[in-house]
Amino acid sequence: MMSTRLKDEDENLEKAREFHRKAIEEFKRAKEDNNNDVLFRDAAEKGWNAIVKATNYLITIMGKLPKTHKNRRDQLWRIGEENGAMKRYKLYERFNAREHILHELCFYDGIYEIDQVEYNIKKVKSYIKDIEKLTKGDRAKLNPEKSESKKR
Repeated sequence: MMSTRLKDEDENLEKAREFHRKAIEEFKRAKEDNNNDVLFRDAAEKGWNAIVKATNYLITIMGKLPKTHKNRRDQLWRIGEENGAMKRYKLYERFNAREHILHELCFYDGIYEIDQVEYNIKKVKSYIKDIEKLTKGDRAKLNPEKSESKKR
């Protein structure tokens, strides 16, 4: 039987995939609707939400659910510094890039190029896939402290 915590973690990953699918759909609708600005910006925000949910999934497995984007950035930085294998994936840098381009520039400021929005939404998929690769298998390896506390 799956614990509630594990179910919540997995729900974050499923939500990340769903937000990414919706970002792609919204982007296509924007193009079909005379390059609709609101739809492009919504597509970018859905892409950003996919990044947030995938990041929540990873960080929750490794410790606790982050409450702010700063918490997420700090945790991604710590993960990279403490785990050489994860550092190679440059999750911290990729998180920050999508936050700036999709969330801040495109969604909030309305400053974007259509091809760059499309490019960054595609990058969301690879971020999710890399987190899936990193978390596949023994989750105890990702957070030995959490595993130790369960044994006690």
